[in-house]
Amino acid sequence: AVMAAPLLIGSRLRSMPASDLATYSNPEVIAINQDALGRQGEVVWSNCPPYAPRDNWWNSPWSMPREVAVAWTSVLVTAAMLSATSALLLRRRAPRTARLMLVFAACCTGYVGWIWCHRPRLDACQQVWARPLEDGSHALCFVNFAPHAAVVGCDSACMARAGIRSPVTVRDAVRQRATDFGQVRQVDAVHLPADGGSELYRLTPLSV
Repeated sequence: AVMAAPLLIGSRLRSMPASDLATYSNPEVIAINQDALGRQGEVVWSNCPPYAPRDNWWNSPWSMPREVAVAWTSVLVTAAMLSATSALLLRRRAPRTARLMLVFAACCTGYVGWIWCHRPRLDACQQVWARPLEDGSHALCFVNFAPHAAVVGCDSACMARAGIRSPVTVRDAVRQRATDFGQVRQVDAVHLPADGGSELYRLTPLSV
């Protein structure tokens, strides 16, 4: 929602998990995503290391969506298996061809293994994203990329980078209810689950 990107659904509607359906049908989350101001969200706090792109031809599967990468490596594994089988069948009638096919199968297998062992991995870190909205409020998204739960806050410096310099009320956009933070100048102790767990809040100045 904070990325100001088109809202597209790429899954089967009839078999969509209840959690995904709740997100796609949440009017408060959709309102943030489709906000008329159209401003892109940005990171206002992070303990993640600087991003180092790995978009090289020998590692390109992992710059693609995971499904594409899995499909590509599956093709290579299938090619390796077919080549090895063909080599066994041709080892007497065409030994030279059989040796070449074995070499090809070994190269495919080694390439897949190298990609899998050296694929980029998410760093165990957290970020806070902010996005200004048309009515003067702000969307604040807390994200945890670590494999364990974490507690993250947005202090006064973080709030200032988000453009928030006055007391605000905090509403949980996902659960569509007010939070227990009350009227605050910073957001403390947001509990995030592991592996991409997130919280999305709408912060509204008292004057709005």
